[in-house]
Amino acid sequence: MPRIKKPPANPPPSPGQLSPANRPPSAGQLAEFATALYQLVEALRVEHEEAAALAGLTAAQAMTLMLLDQPTSMRKFAERMGCDASNVTGIVDRLEAKGLVARKSDPADRRVKRVVRTAAGDSAVARFQKEIVRASSLAKLSAKARGGLFAALAELRREPPA
Repeated sequence: MPRIKKPPANPPPSPGQLSPANRPPSAGQLAEFATALYQLVEALRVEHEEAAALAGLTAAQAMTLMLLDQPTSMRKFAERMGCDASNVTGIVDRLEAKGLVARKSDPADRRVKRVVRTAAGDSAVARFQKEIVRASSLAKLSAKARGGLFAALAELRREPPA
């Protein structure tokens, strides 16, 4: 007697039908997700500000120092930060007054000034990183959860995950 095949527990979608995993979310689901993301971003902002303060910096100064990993012209750095050059100038002025960065002439074009993190700036970055790891809710995630979050963020930016 021939064996009768059981139908699969989750039958494949018929042509033109989306699988449950590929169905677009409802407006309510999107609103709930967006609210959760907003709350996370706000919590991370507060954590960032607190960690920066413990390192003797503002949040903007900490981010500037973190991103200033190599000598960069003011214009290119403003582009990297995604802001107006005048905003970066003010932050760099305050960091320079603290001895955390210096302005150096570009050897290829002496009209161009490059911003360079100093040894004191490197120490400030290390203090900030220590504080952010201690305070960040992201540090409490499992490696699997962090990987999933990175993958989701990469998908949103349409980049392949690392």
